[in-house]
Amino acid sequence: MKKLFTVYGLRFPVIATSFVPVLKSAARRIAMANILKSRRGNLPPGLGVPPKPLPSPNPKLFRRSAPAFSLVELLVSMTILTTLMVLLFGFFEQATRAWQNSEKKVDAFREARAALFFLKRDLEGLLVDASIPFFQSDDPSAFSPIIYSGPGGTPTANGDLLFFISSQSFDAQDSARGKSDLCAVGYYPVYDRDSAAMGNRRSYRLLRYFKSSDDTWENGSAGLKVFLTTVQSGTPDYAVLFPPAQGTADRDEVIARNVVNFKVQPLDENYQPLLATNGNRFNTKPAFFDISLTALNQETAQKLSVQDDWHKLPPGYSNSPLFKQNAQEFRLRVAVPK
Repeated sequence: MKKLFTVYGLRFPVIATSFVPVLKSAARRIAMANILKSRRGNLPPGLGVPPKPLPSPNPKLFRRSAPAFSLVELLVSMTILTTLMVLLFGFFEQATRAWQNSEKKVDAFREARAALFFLKRDLEGLLVDASIPFFQSDDPSAFSPIIYSGPGGTPTANGDLLFFISSQSFDAQDSARGKSDLCAVGYYPVYDRDSAAMGNRRSYRLLRYFKSSDDTWENGSAGLKVFLTTVQSGTPDYAVLFPPAQGTADRDEVIARNVVNFKVQPLDENYQPLLATNGNRFNTKPAFFDISLTALNQETAQKLSVQDDWHKLPPGYSNSPLFKQNAQEFRLRVAVPK
């Protein structure tokens, strides 16, 4: 009778002892397979079931990427970009500078236009007769109403002066000093500085002299009242007709800055120059006034550091490149009501 060998409940005939380990391993596998097969219905889902195979990788995700820029290409593109930026910034700088220059010109020329507007309004109320004259002179140093106390001293060039009596409305006067309508008005250039100007720099300014009716009538030892007394005595003293003008930008109103030239020409009805009664005194009412005002822009005026630089311009400034490029002349003809 053959001898049997039992492994995990399975009986095998013993053929040779060298096959015992092999048989044990085979029997163990068979036993485990039977156990799993008998209990598969009671196991959790997926247990004992062979796993699903992994999906194959997407070939699009593993494509080879496009080649990058080389170092030479990057250097060339950066050079081109830098050049364009430099050109662009240069363009913006030039545009900003041109805008600033135009603004400076507009500011300077706006004052000149405003000065002509005030002068026109004042001249339309001009009062002139055989007793009360107006004064126009091209030599400010010889005119007594102005007491030049500015640091620039007495100007000897850059324009005329004009002083007259004008009829003004009450709202154009100092409310506390205006009980009538006759006011003393004057326009004259002076080399000075004013606190309202940027940099407190000296230049030629056109000043507007104005006295309300009370001060025009009587102001110490001057005024219409004192003047008419001298007229009645037969020896008119024209030096007392106008209260003194101080000749400084902080005393009289600055009506225009950087004035190169200011010219006033009274005309008769035939547009001919009106003849003076005596010297710079006119007792005949003109039909027209020709006004010329020439001004420099602020940037150019800053190049004229001393008073002599301003005097080098007129009367030959029309041939100066500085004048031709940066000065502008404004002209106005004022019709004086009869």
